[in-house]
Formats: sequence, structure tokens, C-alpha cells
Amino acid sequence: MIGELVRLYERLVETGQAPRYGYSVENVPWGLDIADDGAITHVIPFGTLTKNKQFRRMMPVPAHALRTVKIQANFLCDNSSYLLGADANGATDKAAKRFAAAAKLHRQVLANADEAEARAVLAFFSRTPQATVVEEKLSEGDWKKALTGNFVLCRNGLPLSENPTMQQYWDSWFASGDEDGDQAAPSSETMQSVVSGQAVVPALTHPNIRGVRNAQSSGSALVSFNAPAYLSYNKKQDKNAPMSKREAFAYTTALNTVLKDDQYTRTINDGSLTIVSWAESGQAEYSAEMNMCIEGAAGVNQQDLIATVTALSKGNPVDFNGVRLNPDEHFYILGLAPNAARLSVSFFLKDTYGSYMEHVRRHYEDLDIERPKFDKLRYLPVWMLLAQTVPSATGGKKRIPASPHTVSDLFKAILIGAPYPTSLLTAVENRIGVEHDVPRAKAAIIKAYFLRHPNNQCPKEVLQVSINKESTNVPYVLGRLFALYEDIQHAANPGINTTIGDRFFTNASTMPAVVFPHLGDLAKKHLRKLATGTRIYYTKRIADLMTRIGENFPTRLSLPEQGAFQLGYYFETQERYKGKNKDDNKETSKEEGVVNE
Repeated sequence: MIGELVRLYERLVETGQAPRYGYSVENVPWGLDIADDGAITHVIPFGTLTKNKQFRRMMPVPAHALRTVKIQANFLCDNSSYLLGADANGATDKAAKRFAAAAKLHRQVLANADEAEARAVLAFFSRTPQATVVEEKLSEGDWKKALTGNFVLCRNGLPLSENPTMQQYWDSWFASGDEDGDQAAPSSETMQSVVSGQAVVPALTHPNIRGVRNAQSSGSALVSFNAPAYLSYNKKQDKNAPMSKREAFAYTTALNTVLKDDQYTRTINDGSLTIVSWAESGQAEYSAEMNMCIEGAAGVNQQDLIATVTALSKGNPVDFNGVRLNPDEHFYILGLAPNAARLSVSFFLKDTYGSYMEHVRRHYEDLDIERPKFDKLRYLPVWMLLAQTVPSATGGKKRIPASPHTVSDLFKAILIGAPYPTSLLTAVENRIGVEHDVPRAKAAIIKAYFLRHPNNQCPKEVLQVSINKESTNVPYVLGRLFALYEDIQHAANPGINTTIGDRFFTNASTMPAVVFPHLGDLAKKHLRKLATGTRIYYTKRIADLMTRIGENFPTRLSLPEQGAFQLGYYFETQERYKGKNKDDNKETSKEEGVVNE
């Protein structure tokens, strides 16, 4: 996984999407223009106001240090505490120490420099911190905002971070500096890199990953060792996963870059899972298309998505946003979950793009089920499947997220064609037990689950796209019978508020022998209220289903049998909604010579 991220970084640098080694992209709203003697002459507003009225301007600058409690300065670009000796919280002692650390760093990096710009920078740090100068040049509101943002040192209005001479000094220092940012030579100890297999001087710590929802806003570690129990052979910190400073920089920069781009990234289930995907070529269109195929997108024609998935699964290339998607392209999918100060890898998958699309196509097929006329969704996006496992949002309250383990396992099942997680079915069954209803999405999940978990108690004959009127599977027929009883109740009592589904559905699907005799008696009472032709129609339907059930109702139904029952109920209910009963009633009435009242 780390190796693939390192290779991705190289491609992102080639296309200008990621900063080169030793640099990072930071928000730098302000520039400090300095004279030859280091005095600040102008404060340059680089940033533009965002919707939340904060200044923002992203630009590549010398790589920012990983800060914890230790004071660590950055080169040429930093916050007001390090460059101006002014702290937003009024901590003047800390600010003075940070300014001194920044001065020390710049003297180290520019120790052998004699160019005018280098002398100006050194003169800047030789002066007393110039916070009051900047405060005078900004309005009160802008000064308060500037105290929490970054500044970059400039000459003649141009950031010195873009100056080739200053970049040369920084590149040389960064390549030779140790983990603490000091100019002292790094340790001579070498180890075999877990990335390249070559002998490298291992980095003690790696840069943080930022952009994973619900993780620490300052960044979280993907590789980290902070307790003796995790260490081997007395190796300190990240020497337990040895890789060079350049390799550590590469994989973290690649991940940070794609996490900022919605084309590569999707956040699932209120942030319990962040999915990052990328193609071997680095083209974001592969990820964007994959995300739409799994998660859906507003305004996207589902028929077009299905056609795209089908074509790629058959090995045919498809054009998307001006890029030809090749089914043989190697494609990588990484699932990340927040875990305190660290990130957990939920899964890492690699395969060809066409293979993934074949698994997605099969996922569509397994979930395919007859739907009501009002339901315009050709396929069910993942968020809708997960919504079936938790209570509906009511009263303006936010929906409770699904189980993170279920989310992760569901995505793996979709992407590699594995069986759907048992936790998915269990959660759906729990919701059906509470809600006493089987809508399309829940019925589709039950069908898909047992297609990938074959079970004789929920046989393939009931796992169809539409109703199987020839099936003799008893739980399935019981589900159909229950839906028929409910239909009769609706016909006898139009507008009824509480139905037999509300009162008896759960017990009927688990203990038929206890409930169905009573339901049969209720159905007889309801039938007496109906017109003769309608009564005859329903009586024949009941007799047909009872013949398939036999003389005795099952005492108990297992979980797979409950699934068959629920599918029978769902399909029979859809038959009612089709409006075919009215035509059937007319035919029955003509045959019997009876005119409906």
C-alpha cells in the first residue's frame, strides 16, 4: 500500500498536482514584503475571503514541520507567532521562543548564502519582532484574522518561497537535515526500506495525514509507534516500519493531495469511513466514475451509469469527461477510519478497473428487484442500503450512522464480490421487526444476501426479481398469504389506520402456527363485508395458497425462512399495487355470473 502511494506521488508531481519533495501546499493568506535591512515595508493580502469570511490562498511552500508540543519553525512561511513574535492567545513568552527558533532555522539554512534576498531574510530575523508594524498596516479585524493564519516572506511583492535561489538552499538543507530539522548530519544507521527494499536511513517520524473526516483536524498518523509494546528489537518510533525520509514524505503527500480532491475521495456514513481510490495513471476520472457507480450522484442518469458499468465489465473502454477509461487499468481502493490520533486501514484493494466494474455489475444484479411505480431508482446507492440498518430520522433529528464494521464489510463485498456481511442482514431484520414493513431496499438486501449465502431454507426459487407464483416454499407462501390477508382487510375497511401488519407481522414471520389461525378467522369476517365477486376472488386465492402450505402451519421459522417469508410478503404486496386485482375481479365476476355491488 505504501509503495503504491509512493508511485502515485511521482505521477502527481509529474502532472503538477502535488508539491515536489521538501514542499507542502499550505493556506498562506498574507505576505510580508521586506527591505534589504529586513524591515517590513508592506503587508500583502494574498488570500480571498471565503463564505465563512476567512482569508484563503493555497500555495506551495517549504514543507511545514510536524508539530506536537515541541517548538518547530518553518522556512520562509509560518504563523504570526514564529515570524512576528505575536501569539493569538497573548502568550508572549512562547511567541518569543518561537521567533528565536525561526531565526535559528533560517541562519542554519542560509549559513553559506550571500545573495541579496538571503541577507534580507537574515536581517529580518536580526531585528526585534515586527508585530506592531503589521498591526498598524492592517485593520483591527484583519489583524485578528492574521494572528491565526500564515505569512510568507516576500521581496518586491513576490513570495521568497518561489525564488529559485532560496529553493536551492532549502532543498540542500532539507535533504541533509535530521528528523528534528537540525542541520546536524543524520544518523548513519541504515535499514532495509519496507517500500523499496533498499538500504536507507530510516525516518523517525512521518508527516501527518489531513483530510480524513472525524480524525484530528491537525492531522493523524498512518504509521506510528508510541509504546514499548509495539516496538521490535529496540527500534525507536517509525524505525519499526523503516523507510527513508523521502519515501515517508512521498506517501503522506500523495495521500494528503488526493484527500483534498472530491474526485478521488468519498466520505461514507457521517465520516466513519473515508474511501480514497486512484488509477495507476493518476487520472482522477477513474475514481470519479467509480464513486458515481457505487454511491450515485445528483443529476446523473442511472441508465448511463449502468451502461458504463456493463461495458467496462465486458472489457470495453468507455469515454468519461474527455478521458478514455481502460478496463485493464490497475486501480487501487483504500478505506480509512479515524482512530484517535491515528488512522485505521479498513481495507486496501488492488485489481483492474474492469474487474471492479464486473463486481459492481453483479452487485446491481443481485439487488435487482421489482419496485413500485413511484420508485425511479434503477439501482440502490450504498447510502440507501446503509439507511435500512438504522432508525429513520424523525422530528428533525439526524439519522444515526450505521455500524462502521458493517459499512467497511459492505464496501468490500461490493468491490471484490464477496458475500454480504451478516451484520447487514441482522440489522435489516431488526428494523423489520420494529417497523413491521418490508420496503424495496430491505427486500433487495434480503434477496442479495441469500444469493451470496446459499441456504436451502431460503432457496433460489424465492430469490427472484419478481414474484414466483409457482413456488411451493412454505415460508414464502406464508408471506404471500399474510399480504393477501392484509389486502382483504384494506378492501373491507378502506382508510384503516392500524392493520394486521402493524399488529401481527413480526409474530407471523417467526411463529406462524400461533398467529395464522387467528388471521384466517379475521379474514373470514373481513370477507363478509365484500361484494360477492370480490369475496369469491379472494377465497380462491386463499385456497390456492393454503393448498401449498398444507394442513399445519410451521411452529417456528428460522432466520433464512423469515427472509423467504418477507420476500413473499413484499412481492405479493407489489402485486396489489399493480392494480391487477381490479381486472381479475371483473373476470371472476363474469365467470360466476355475478355483478359486483
